[in-house]
Amino acid sequence: MTNPPIATFDPALSSMRDKIRLLLGDTDTENALLQDATIDAALVDYSYRKAVILLAQSLIAIAGQQPSDYSESGGVTLRWADRVAGWRSVIELVRRGDIAALSDKIGEVAIGKTNVQQHGTNWPPNRFRSD
Repeated sequence: MTNPPIATFDPALSSMRDKIRLLLGDTDTENALLQDATIDAALVDYSYRKAVILLAQSLIAIAGQQPSDYSESGGVTLRWADRVAGWRSVIELVRRGDIAALSDKIGEVAIGKTNVQQHGTNWPPNRFRSD
């Protein structure tokens, strides 16, 4: 029996996990920073926004345990400070409400952003009605 992959990513963003991976820049499943199980557990215990913040803070903590710069032969160089700045930016955007889950947007439309009753029973105006 083969072990399930530690990290998966669907570029079609078919799951909340995929959306979080994209947002955090953790889409390289061969070198993933977070396991699927970690992201899934965060989504079970927290709202989407709180899960994103928790996971971004976790990645910042992980980066703090790494050397400042990492490079491989062939010119591949990684500066953890750059990634930390990106994760901090994500945290700020989520806290301000500039990043929301698709389901959050659907909820806004369904319960908060429309007011059908303001138009009464004469809506749409007669010029748009077929009767």
